[in-house]
Amino acid sequence: MKTNKLPTSEYSDIQAAGSQSGQNHQSFDGRLRDDNTRVASNASNDANYNRARHLLSEDERSIDNDLTSTYLNDEVPERVFMNSLIKHTGIALAIIVPLAAFSAYAATPPASETNASVVGADKVDADKTNTTIDINPSAIIYKPATEPTTVDNLDLKKYSGKWYEIGRLPMYFQRNCASDVTATYTPRGEDTGITVLNQCIDEEGKPVTAEGLAKPVDDTGSKLNVTFLPSWIRWLPVGRADYWVLAHDPNYQTALVGTPDKEYLWLLARSPNISQESYANYRQIAQQQGYDLKPFKLTNHRNQTVNLVP
Repeated sequence: MKTNKLPTSEYSDIQAAGSQSGQNHQSFDGRLRDDNTRVASNASNDANYNRARHLLSEDERSIDNDLTSTYLNDEVPERVFMNSLIKHTGIALAIIVPLAAFSAYAATPPASETNASVVGADKVDADKTNTTIDINPSAIIYKPATEPTTVDNLDLKKYSGKWYEIGRLPMYFQRNCASDVTATYTPRGEDTGITVLNQCIDEEGKPVTAEGLAKPVDDTGSKLNVTFLPSWIRWLPVGRADYWVLAHDPNYQTALVGTPDKEYLWLLARSPNISQESYANYRQIAQQQGYDLKPFKLTNHRNQTVNLVP
């Protein structure tokens, strides 16, 4: 009859383990000699190995388990590693991008530079700040709709220049702006976008500025993506916001700007003073396009002479 034997190395290990107890060694040795209790198959070898392993000390079994674990860890699929890398990269960006955007908007340049730019702009626009802009309702360019809808086309060159914020829906990044909110748009050349310079005065009377970049989404020019992230991370496909021009007059003296999700809305003008009728007409357009104007906030300006009724 054929006798299955354990490999020499395994048998030696068994002997070493069995030396701790003569009884165990004799019992195991007896089982090895009992041919009638074994089945001539591969399964008998597995059974013998399991019985032998049972005799190993706890330390030896621990070493065996560690070796098995190490082998399995070496076989971790590359896909698992890549998924983990992508996950942690996403978490890092989710933390870094908002902080970068906030720091970009809240950053205040040296007082001498800011005061010079603000005063210089006031002198250039002195003839406009004292003018009250009054737009004929029939002259306002917009598309009647129940959802935010942009104008058919926008001349970005005519749209460029300085705008005064007449009012806005509350926005987190503008929460420190107490008065004198302005936005200045400067073309950067063909296909390179528009530089956006936002300025305001905080509650302590200190200037706050934020510089960003706006790029048209399509040929109409009325839909733009704006980012205020630092220039060194603007290549990331995140941190961009929609900027839709919903209405304006033919001479680009007033404009209504919003986001398609209806969360944000701005009424802009070339002067801090517009007539009550013009203000009411733009409010009506915004409400028709689905914006909730209950939290709409009027903006104060130093050169404001018209007190609008909300």
